[in-house]
Amino acid sequence: MQYEISGPFKAADLFTLKAHVRKGVVVPDYANVRAVPRVGKDEPRFSGTGIYGVLCGGKLIYVGIFTGLGSTLFAGSVVHERWRKHLTFFTMRSPECAASPRNLRRILAELKGAPVAAIAELVGNDPFTIEDLRNRKIGFATGTSTQFNKVRFAAENWNIFQPGNEKEMLEQISFVYARFLPETAGLIGSASRKEAYDFVKSEWLETRERRLFEKFQPACNSQTIVPNKDVDVETFLSALAVEMGLPLLPRSSAIAA
Repeated sequence: MQYEISGPFKAADLFTLKAHVRKGVVVPDYANVRAVPRVGKDEPRFSGTGIYGVLCGGKLIYVGIFTGLGSTLFAGSVVHERWRKHLTFFTMRSPECAASPRNLRRILAELKGAPVAAIAELVGNDPFTIEDLRNRKIGFATGTSTQFNKVRFAAENWNIFQPGNEKEMLEQISFVYARFLPETAGLIGSASRKEAYDFVKSEWLETRERRLFEKFQPACNSQTIVPNKDVDVETFLSALAVEMGLPLLPRSSAIAA
């Protein structure tokens, strides 16, 4: 077996939420928590290299990859490096959330709901530039971590994510992880660490991630236009197992081609 699949893991079993203040910037009052992992960084079942799904209420909302720690394959923790951020960024509860001016304009123009209204109150609906936002020190407004689709998802599910519902939020969000086992490293050959990392990310992970995205169109992936909100965990696990079970391309074959 070249891989293992684990989960779903409830966010409540992996994280606690702690109060978090971002100093020196202005953010909506609801953006006030950070996720603190309850598991160590060295648990093998959460190490790279793999593909994961994020779910809400048992339905798929995001597909992503975790190649490793830095440029090191089969290392790091998807809990610490990815899911910790997803939990509070997809729900708009982190004060570190940030959208580009272009995304922010679209968010304010097209989306409704309490979290969007709070952002609008801070930045206004008048045309603005990056410099305007920096000068006004609006925390949500000068970055790229928060795409339109993630804000739309949070706004549509604000009854789960709003302040006071943190327990429900931790119960509703869950994660699935499929990782290639370290034994597959033999297929990489004598590449440098960066060459190996780039090869595995491109040929083993991104190709599979792309097919899963195209098949399911999850709500929080930035490329999604019309979200599919009906993909349950069993359907995703089945498709994930198919992808992980496909033959792995040896790096020697890629070089020869």
